[in-house]
Amino acid sequence: MDPFQKHNIEHLSASSINTFVAQPAYWALRYLLGHRDEGNEKMWRGTAVEAGLDQILFGKEDAALPAAITTFERDAQGEVTDPIDKERNSLPAFLEQASAALAGLDKPDSRQLKFEHRAEGIEAPIVGYTDYEWRDWGLDLKTTHRIPRQSVPAYHARQMGLYAVAKKKPFKLLYASTKDNSMREFTKQELENHYQALISIAHGIRRVLCVSADPVEVSRMFYPDLESFYWKEESARAKAREIWEIPGD
Repeated sequence: MDPFQKHNIEHLSASSINTFVAQPAYWALRYLLGHRDEGNEKMWRGTAVEAGLDQILFGKEDAALPAAITTFERDAQGEVTDPIDKERNSLPAFLEQASAALAGLDKPDSRQLKFEHRAEGIEAPIVGYTDYEWRDWGLDLKTTHRIPRQSVPAYHARQMGLYAVAKKKPFKLLYASTKDNSMREFTKQELENHYQALISIAHGIRRVLCVSADPVEVSRMFYPDLESFYWKEESARAKAREIWEIPGD
């Protein structure tokens, strides 16, 4: 039987594959045991900046900041904390840097375009959404308060490798902070190497799923590092204490 179907996994994504590498117990909690991520201010910031950048790239610059603010408030739902306010107040600066990096470009041919990629030996499709595409290349936007100054982190590079192979065109990565921006490009061989790494991890997931049809048994092959940021939500920590029989912290 298809091991993905056996565990009700309809598809993979760059995010789920990267989570398996970084924190396999949290991956199991989400994708085998059904825990839903509540979202956080950093995720809301990225979505908001992209909504504003959409307006700029499609010729509606005056609507950019209102679109970003509206999107952020929709996700934050009025919640007020110091971390949330930090991201809320930083939206104009993030948007300014993202816009400056793409000044002078033609309007994209598409944005948030879904794709399904089939990899040999992996029954489940790998699904993704590209931020922006032009005829000959694509772009993914990452907002961060600290732009990587050396190499691109492997989890971002693997995502770009997937996009490039799936869409048959090179993909660039744009980092935007409140003070700076940086466009990263990859050679064809680099993108292929990062793609192959992603697929190797997907095969690792498949092998794990083949061990048992019991999601709890598979989950207990791993052990959660509750000091990792993946476990910041109390609901996730509570579920971990239950599944892995961890004393309260």
